[in-house]
Amino acid sequence: MSNLDLLTNCLFATPKMSASRQDPATHLGRTVAMSSISHDDQRRRDQMPTLRIEHAVPNFDMWKRAFDNDPADRKGSGVTRFRVSRGVDDPNFVMIDLDFPTVAEAQKLLDFMEQLWVGPAKAFMVDPRARIVETVADVNL
Repeated sequence: MSNLDLLTNCLFATPKMSASRQDPATHLGRTVAMSSISHDDQRRRDQMPTLRIEHAVPNFDMWKRAFDNDPADRKGSGVTRFRVSRGVDDPNFVMIDLDFPTVAEAQKLLDFMEQLWVGPAKAFMVDPRARIVETVADVNL
């Protein structure tokens, strides 16, 4: 067996479940939960570009107030959904994921944000980094 065949078998082999772990209700529950999201909705979400921004902040509460004031006009900029996270080991390190219908809209907001970062936003963040990413897998287990 070649290395490629071995890797393929490891990645795509269906694990065998022991008889003691087979629970029809759990299996059925997983099937129902997974099928509750239509394939079209999942495909649309997977194709949405995300502008991922991360940076340190001097004070999370102060930064969050500035973020909530929405100087970038997220909705008007095409953002359809966003998530704000912060490090469990450093609550003053934030990550923002902004979902868009198109890469062009994400790029336009990124260009605007880069202008803010060299100007008035300097007081609210340290060393901002950003990139536009696409989801290639989003799986509930």
